Amino acid sequence: MPAPRNRFTKSGQFSQLAEVVSCAVMVLDENLRLKFANPSARRLFSVDDQSIGRGLGECIGCLGLDEERGGEESCGDCELADAVREVLADRGPLKGKSLELRIVKNGRETSLYTDVSIGLLVSKGERLAVVALNDITSLRQSEQFLQERNEQLEKLALIDPLTGVGNRRSLRERLRTEIVRLNRYGGKLAAVMLDLDDFKLINDRYGHLTGDRVLFELGALLTGNLRESDHVGRYGGEEFLLVLPHTDGNEGVRLAERLRSLLIRQEFGSGGVSAPRIKITASFGVTEIVPEDSVDSVFSRVDEALYTAKRAGKDCTRKIPAVEKGRTA
Repeated sequence: MPAPRNRFTKSGQFSQLAEVVSCAVMVLDENLRLKFANPSARRLFSVDDQSIGRGLGECIGCLGLDEERGGEESCGDCELADAVREVLADRGPLKGKSLELRIVKNGRETSLYTDVSIGLLVSKGERLAVVALNDITSLRQSEQFLQERNEQLEKLALIDPLTGVGNRRSLRERLRTEIVRLNRYGGKLAAVMLDLDDFKLINDRYGHLTGDRVLFELGALLTGNLRESDHVGRYGGEEFLLVLPHTDGNEGVRLAERLRSLLIRQEFGSGGVSAPRIKITASFGVTEIVPEDSVDSVFSRVDEALYTAKRAGKDCTRKIPAVEKGRTA
């Protein structure tokens, strides 16, 4: 009877199979020393024949290498080493687990994202771990890129492209969030809507580019004079809405009056050196928000307050209270 083949020589069936698969295959003993590495593993971790018998940490350049636990013979906190130990301890095979390995490759620290499966193999009484890794780094990087792009697109979807402040969608989402918070924790919440007076005359006299510049400068002015917790958005046309947490109706009126006075003193324009500077005024509507409110009820009431200010002669502030169970806000 012929002598049994060495499973980890080129003549062994295991070796022949491992050398044709595309994933990286390594065989480790109970001390996490490398017994075998197929061509894919050799390319992935830059190992060669001299690496056989060395510890996993040294072979793959794992940054989790723990000198106190044997240096070359361990990977310390490396997740891969921990997973191998689990399998060698008869806790069952590992199938398709995603692991991020922090390794040194070509003299540089890098993250290697892998899909790992580990099985137990007993050969000639020796317990061995067969590790199969698929390098999914490019896939993970593509996923991260797409996620970042999607996050950027989500942010852009909430921004008014002309003024750089929030758009109407952002106002609805922020207002809905603040009403939920008001119902859960109590407190104060107000909304202020402002509309530039006779804005059509600016467009007619100076052109729409100048009108756009005025809206852009107004958005910057509002943003610069609000708290970080406040939210400003362009409601539509030349109308802007402010969502003001921790603010009651009277405090909202005071803020509106401060902004109205600031607009009177400010000059707006097309940005050119010789371009005329334009004086503008705005009308303001204010309402306090109560737990019974919805987004649409707030929009309706603050809009009504704004047009009360328009009918009162423009360049002024008017407040419409909200009726809350038993009191007027």
